[in-house]
Parts: sequence; C-alpha cells; structure tokens
Amino acid sequence: LKEEIQRVAEQTTSSGTSLLDGSFTIQAFQSGANQGETINISQVANANISKLGNWTSATTSASATGVVPNGDAVAAVPAVAATKAMGAITASVGGDATSSVTQTFAAGSTTLAITVTGTSDAASNAAAFVAAGFGADGTGTVNGFSLDLGAQTTLAGAIGAGTLTVSRADGANFTRTQSVAGTAYTTAPAFAGPTAATTNGVAGVAATPSKFGAASFTITGTLDGAATSAVKIDLTAVGSAGDRATQLVNAVNAKTHETGVSAALVEGKVQLTGKEGDFTVGVAGSTDAADLLEQTGLTAAATTNYAAGGAKTGFADLDISSVGGADNAILAMDAALNSINSARADLGAIQNRFTSVVANLNTSSENMSAARSRIRDVDYASETAELTRNQILQQAGTAMLAQANQSSQNVLSLLR
Repeated sequence: LKEEIQRVAEQTTSSGTSLLDGSFTIQAFQSGANQGETINISQVANANISKLGNWTSATTSASATGVVPNGDAVAAVPAVAATKAMGAITASVGGDATSSVTQTFAAGSTTLAITVTGTSDAASNAAAFVAAGFGADGTGTVNGFSLDLGAQTTLAGAIGAGTLTVSRADGANFTRTQSVAGTAYTTAPAFAGPTAATTNGVAGVAATPSKFGAASFTITGTLDGAATSAVKIDLTAVGSAGDRATQLVNAVNAKTHETGVSAALVEGKVQLTGKEGDFTVGVAGSTDAADLLEQTGLTAAATTNYAAGGAKTGFADLDISSVGGADNAILAMDAALNSINSARADLGAIQNRFTSVVANLNTSSENMSAARSRIRDVDYASETAELTRNQILQQAGTAMLAQANQSSQNVLSLLR
C-alpha cells in the first residue's frame, strides 16, 4: 500500500510537471490577453507517504498535566470520582497561639463540615468560652447557622463567592472571605491571647460532588489553509462524572469540522487529538468555570495552549501489530482521506475555472475569425450588380448629354 501511494505521488505529472510530490506550489497560468489575467494555484496535496496522513499529537508547557506524546493520552482528562475531598474548618478554644490558615472551598459544593473543639463540659469552662468570644452556653453561629462547641455541624447549601463568618457573643466576627468561587479563603483577623479561638485546616472531608453550572468550553484551532478562529462549545449543567465526560466529548466532536480537534473517551479519560497545527483549550462563562476545569482535569490554567510539534504519525510509520498502532493507522487513514477529499475539491474548483476560461477563449476566437473573414472576403455578386447599375446610369447620362447638344444645334439652324 505504501509503495503504491508513493509511486502515484512520484509519477503523476502534467506536461512534465509533477503534481503530487509536493513540488507543485505557487503556479500562475495566463488566462487572458492582458497582463495580470492569470489563474493562481498555491499548492496541490502532497501525497508522499512521509506527509500524507500525518496527524500531530499535542505538546504543552510543563505547567500542564496529563499530556502524553504520540496521541496515547493527549490532554488526558481524568473522570471525576463519585465524591471529592473538600476541606473543613476547626475552631478551637484554649489555644496557646494565633494562626492564620488559607482554606480552599469549591464553588457549588453541597456540604461543608464545621467542627468546633473544646472541653466536653461547657459549663465548667464558661469563662474560657466567653473570653474566646463565644456565648456562655458554648454556642455560636456560622453564616447564620447555629454551632455547638464540642459537636460537629454540617452546613447544607451551596458555598459560592462571598464571606464565611464565625460570630462571637460580643459581636466581633471571625471572618473568612473569597472574591471568586473556587479560590482560597483568607483569615482576618486572628484572635490573640492564650484563650483565643484559632482555625486549622483539616483536609479529606468527604462531600457530595459539586455540580458545575452552564459554562463554555472554548477551542481555538488552526486548520491547514484556514485562518485561526475560536469556536465556543456550550455545556449544560449535569450531575454525574460520566455524564460530564460524555457531554464534553460529544460537544467537542460536534465542532471538529471547525476546529480540527476531536475527542474520545478512553479508559475514563477524555483524549483530545488535533490535526497538524496548534490549538488552544480554555473555559469561560459562569463562576463555575473553576469547578469545570478541576473536574475535567484541565487544572493547569483556564486556557492551555497545545502547540504542534509532538510526534507525527502517518503512512510512513504504520504499525498495526498492536491495538494502539491500529488505532493510529485509522487516524492516519482518516487524515489522508480528508486531505485527498480537500485536494479534490480544490482541484475541481480550479478545473471549473479553466473550463470557463477555455470556453470564453473559444468564443472570442470564433468571433475574431468571423470578423477577419468579413474584412478579407468580398461578396462578388453584390459588387457586380452594383457595378452594372453604375455603368447603366453612366451610359444613360452620356446619351442625354448628346441629345441636349443636338437640340442646341437645331435651334441655331432655324435662326439662320
């Protein structure tokens, strides 16, 4: 197969010019009688086995994760587990020092564990609780929810951008704020003193998986011969991890003809494969964009560039001895067929232009030949009839003149 493809590429010629070996580029054909009346051809498909069927896997900077060359797991996106770990806040009394802790909370999370620790006998430590700013009965509030010291309270409801406040009995607040959902809360102010309340981050609390809302997944691709353009892929809110991954794959594939990037779900991971050229993946839209990035594995940045230059696979490297090689062979064949189909369409358009120019030139040639014949050829019958008429008129005129002369002579004879 490879030898036959290479033979066709090398031996397909027109007027001694090779067409499919990649050398037929930037050609101009004169189509009219005036300067500049040309038909230009930039390039015909390169059908050499070293070029035909090439597809390029993505490579990216070190900040991106889950990218493997050769298309084995390009832009690998892990499926989201049924639950994901969140953080918790632990407020304690009787501490010896102050501390300031940064804790991240994902937007859209449905539960958050708040734990306040202290002695189990709240009554015997009322003075310590009051000194810490909590009520004498050992209770407080968090965002309006009642909180019991020594117990664990779960807050139901979504946690988004905003402020998390632990209220003290004296009206002072222990405040944690975040400006954008999914970013870190920062603590201010911390309470000083040996009996101050402090906060400590506790990781690993299981929570119901957060659900991302409506967002957009953007791919900017460069196809051969086409300008770079951004294609927006709209996503709707779904719950399960499998649904999220499937929706993303379907949405990307629906725009493959515009971006040149296709997606597949391989062993629970979303695999993005681009044609030869660069493409950019980004997420924008609602405040849940950070969640979408996290849950699809695109955690490096909101926008990640995947530059062409990874391992190229075409007909020259076909190997169907393994499942991966056979899969790559299918990709190469699909890319080759797309390239040939595109070349056929381009050549068909060029051929139509040549056909139109040839027909127009033939019509012009016929008109010019007819005009030349009219100029050079004489209608002898018409010219002979006209000559005879003129001769008759000339002879008649001569006879009339002779008769007039004779009349004057007759008059003179009478006068004598």
